[in-house]
Amino acid sequence: MYDACAVRVDYSFFGGQQLVRGQAAERVASLSPFSDAVRRALAGSDSSAVYAATFQEKHRWGSAMAAAGAIIGTVPILLQGDDFSDVDIAFTITGYGIALVGGWLITSGMDDLNRAIWWYNRQFTGSAE
Repeated sequence: MYDACAVRVDYSFFGGQQLVRGQAAERVASLSPFSDAVRRALAGSDSSAVYAATFQEKHRWGSAMAAAGAIIGTVPILLQGDDFSDVDIAFTITGYGIALVGGWLITSGMDDLNRAIWWYNRQFTGSAE
């Protein structure tokens, strides 16, 4: 049963990150920041559902913050070239700081996803309590 039902994250260069099931790697959900597919797919136990929901929230906020921070930090560089004012420097530092926090949220969310997967797969090992 474990071989057919356990899930894992599959990485591909052009396809992104996918949640797949079993040895056949049947696609279950995409790890898209603005979709609840992972939360729905890992709704097996209470613990897996909680960790999956936490992953979705962190992934959503982290992705938005990373994108917004990169834009906020890069626009002054593109517009001003070599003539940087104090405001441009402040925007650049603030933007990249926001992007850094977004990256931290994404990484922290991936830890939660790993915990959700562990709890979900545990039900197929026969050792679930």
